[in-house]
Amino acid sequence: MGPKPDKSYEQQLTAMSGKAGILVVDPDYDVEVGTALRTNCFCYIHGNSVGDTNPAPLEAMAKCPRVPAIDIQFSQEVLGEEGCFFKLDDMAASFRSILSYPDNSAAMRERAWSNYQRDPVA
Repeated sequence: MGPKPDKSYEQQLTAMSGKAGILVVDPDYDVEVGTALRTNCFCYIHGNSVGDTNPAPLEAMAKCPRVPAIDIQFSQEVLGEEGCFFKLDDMAASFRSILSYPDNSAAMRERAWSNYQRDPVA
């Protein structure tokens, strides 16, 4: 998990690390590490802007209290009303607003389990 430095928003996000309590960690794809981070974080920011259902927001929905994502159609479809969305042109303001979002982990967990079980999807 963590950004790759090849996209503008990822560069902006990385530049925020160490400021105002923001910690951006280097990528780590170990399942146990990811679970621990998602379970204990304030939010999981999903920065993928390519369409298709990505397992990362689904994993975050099962563990995190808030899952902000880039405001695009596929993120809206996956997260639904339980998600919070940000615009790339004003990330700092968008991220500040997330501080006031309530913990909606129960609703996100329910959405993930209701809509994304393997058997019904297959």
